[in-house]
Amino acid sequence: MSTKMWNLLLLQEASSKLSNSDLTLEQLFNKADQAETTHAALKLMDSFEYDLLVYDITTNAKEGFQFSKHVRQMKPKLPIFVMVSPDDESQIGDLLDLGINAFVLTPDQFTQAMQTIADLDLA
Repeated sequence: MSTKMWNLLLLQEASSKLSNSDLTLEQLFNKADQAETTHAALKLMDSFEYDLLVYDITTNAKEGFQFSKHVRQMKPKLPIFVMVSPDDESQIGDLLDLGINAFVLTPDQFTQAMQTIADLDLA
């Protein structure tokens, strides 16, 4: 399946440490919705079907780990990619054990990571 066919939900707080100023997600995905809170993300997930969840947890790793586990339980087949700051790298083992993909990123690597995700064949 081409990534242009995928519907993406990006969960990224306004205070994110990762920069996406030069990225237009619609260029990479069929549909790209963004949520700034876990509550907003859950509302979107109840209303729409997504093929992929990308979650930037650089601002609150603890909440990010818990929410990612919750989504894994709700939607066990949904591909989930979590973006983690280097400060929280040691805590990603639990996510990997649940089948959640994790990228350790510095602030300037967000665009490259999204392009890499878009190029993956997850089918």
